[in-house]
Amino acid sequence: MRVLRRITTTRLFGVVMFGFSLAACSAAGIGKSTVAVGVHGINYTNQTFSYIIKDPENESNSAGGELVNSFSSGGLMCCYSLPKKWHPDLKVVIKSTHWLHEKVDGKLPQFQKDFTVDVPPYVDGQPGELWVIRNTDGSVSVVSSDYSPVHPKWPGAVKGWPVPSEEYRAERRAIERERVERSLAVAKSTLAKVLQDPDAYAKGMWPLWEQWRRKDYLRFASPSDPGLHKYLREEAESDIANAEGKLKILKKE
Repeated sequence: MRVLRRITTTRLFGVVMFGFSLAACSAAGIGKSTVAVGVHGINYTNQTFSYIIKDPENESNSAGGELVNSFSSGGLMCCYSLPKKWHPDLKVVIKSTHWLHEKVDGKLPQFQKDFTVDVPPYVDGQPGELWVIRNTDGSVSVVSSDYSPVHPKWPGAVKGWPVPSEEYRAERRAIERERVERSLAVAKSTLAKVLQDPDAYAKGMWPLWEQWRRKDYLRFASPSDPGLHKYLREEAESDIANAEGKLKILKKE
């Protein structure tokens, strides 16, 4: 094959499933003048996005819907119908949804926009897999190619797989640091309560353990079990040590 692509177990499974899907597309009656191709998403921005491809000339011809994370590529999806012979006015509509990177409070602001884009000439004159590309400036484009982004014949404007920017890495580290700091504060507060009055703290947590930590709950006779008090203290101490270790690593980075 002329495709150069990173192979993983997940992608291999996707390729197998794509084979079945492609057969289904063929069975559904793809015209003699068209061919069913696989669809990928590739994202060169720091914002997660999803897409749906629509044929402006045929409402029944559509594909997509996958979520593509920041600076990454999606899987292999089926199927979109392309004409076997490229023509200059060949276009697709991309219904794109993107999210700003996650805030500390967990919120993800969402934005939607439709792009009508040209399908550039096929590589080697033959229709290949359809790649939906979110470019570095946030615009969306497509190429039809059986070559991956690292191949010399890749027709995309940006060459190679997406690489996270240092700015993005720094933002993710800052968010992770705030999360770890909050976890550390909670662990220290828990340890203080356990040391001050282990019986009262255990009684307060007992109903939650019964519901959410059933396996641990069954290990102890009651909230007054000394073994439970010891367990709670050691758990809080372990959480503190883990959080402090993560903070040291994040500060070094």
